[in-house]
Amino acid sequence: MRLSTLAIIGCTALIPIAPIIADQAYKEVARWHIAAAMNAVQLQSGDPEPHLERAREWSQNSPALLRDYWLFRLKNALQNDPQSIAEVVKAAIAESPDNRLLGLYGSTLLASQQKFAEAAEVLELAVIPENLAKSATLLNQLAYFRALSGLDLDQALEDIDAALALDTPSGSESANWELLDTRAWVLFRMGRSVEALTAIDEAIALAEKETGKNWLSQGLDFLSGLADAKIAPQETEDPESPQEVAAEQEPEPISANEAGNVLWGVGVVHYHRAKILEALGRTEEAEVELQWLRDRRLPTDDRLY
Repeated sequence: MRLSTLAIIGCTALIPIAPIIADQAYKEVARWHIAAAMNAVQLQSGDPEPHLERAREWSQNSPALLRDYWLFRLKNALQNDPQSIAEVVKAAIAESPDNRLLGLYGSTLLASQQKFAEAAEVLELAVIPENLAKSATLLNQLAYFRALSGLDLDQALEDIDAALALDTPSGSESANWELLDTRAWVLFRMGRSVEALTAIDEAIALAEKETGKNWLSQGLDFLSGLADAKIAPQETEDPESPQEVAAEQEPEPISANEAGNVLWGVGVVHYHRAKILEALGRTEEAEVELQWLRDRRLPTDDRLY
């Protein structure tokens, strides 16, 4: 009798925590299947799909695990089939509107691989139209991706003009050099280089006024020791031409992370101005802009975007 009573008491005590134990078990199984799918991809040891589907089944009661599931799908698509990212984002958003954030992340991943047309498509999928119309930042990003891809340029110009209207109080001039830079690049890609030059000149003037010492403190501190770091070229039996020596001595450009957001961003504006000036046949002025970049060890090609 006593044993039965204790058993009943024990079972009764377990009732409140049983759902917690079951929920935790579901999560652990889901995590295991996601990890197994990752291993299958990384080690090329099998098909990840069965594990992914099981992970999804076991994740239904956990929004966080479902996000992990879709995040894995997103990264896997980026690695193996970037063209399919838009379909992954569509499916994720169809399952839950909260997954729109995955689209924002996906567009960033695509842009990092310079797949700008796909980045624009995914970004547009991820943003609620009403929110897009109210956000200068999102409109600017979408317009810039379109400009970089060279597609939908008329829409890109509408988007960046809408962004400038949102950012600029009535009757005043824009003080946002990043928006003006985007507008300049859209106009340049449309073949309207004269208008583009006007916009990029405004952008550079504002950037230099706004950033001032900020980018110097971030970028030039990094550059201050470069002279000491240079290694004198060794003499060889066959002297090289001055051009070859200069090419060997020119240091590798720094990365975006090394430059910092401000210096890199201002560098993009100078690079854009160089390309616009080249299109107008003003090559000497373009070279001044490119030298500005070299002096700060920034790239002088489309790595600056």
